[in-house]
Amino acid sequence: MSELPARRPNLTFNFFADPDRQQLAVASVGFMPDGRVGEIFLNAAHRDQFMDHLIRDIGVLISYCLQSGCDFERIREGMTRDAHGSAQGIAGAALDALAGFLAEASADGATP
Repeated sequence: MSELPARRPNLTFNFFADPDRQQLAVASVGFMPDGRVGEIFLNAAHRDQFMDHLIRDIGVLISYCLQSGCDFERIREGMTRDAHGSAQGIAGAALDALAGFLAEASADGATP
């Protein structure tokens, strides 16, 4: 498992955790020294409720996968999607939102 430095670049953003755009969530993403995504912390807008617990656990699992060498895009592509390619679950929504931020930062020449 890759070790993250104690201090690392990060990005925090809001996203909708469901296709109906009803459940707002927050993501904080930490980056490896080489710029790869290394961890993702997820929380629902309403803390300490069942949905918040699910969302936090999903973030932990994704983080362990990333730190164990799994490719971010491969994880993202494996998420449940509808016929149009839209994410249908919390993990896919978070990863799609993050991919959008990363693409925008890359286009602007910014780095995490």
